[in-house]
Amino acid sequence: MEFLLILSVHFIIVGSAVMLLSILISFFAKKLPVIITILLCMLIGFFYANLFGLTHVAWLQAVFIGVVSAVGIAMVKVGRYAGEKALRLEEDFGAKEINKRI
Repeated sequence: MEFLLILSVHFIIVGSAVMLLSILISFFAKKLPVIITILLCMLIGFFYANLFGLTHVAWLQAVFIGVVSAVGIAMVKVGRYAGEKALRLEEDFGAKEINKRI
């Protein structure tokens, strides 16, 4: 039972840190391919699991971290797309026309 508590705490700690790291990387390094960022975060998760002696679940940690990293990158990409779309709408219709529709 204690093992599950320790494992879940490690998943939460590493998941939060890796999500923050992947968000920062994808926000500031726009030209870096997404797969490189995800693989880097998966390696971090794998080495973190091995560092704390969780070698039998290291592959699960790596997959979990890869998914968390992909979610963080997707949030940045969607936010960037929404901002660009809003700017294009403002240029096309003007701010007064958009405010009328809302």
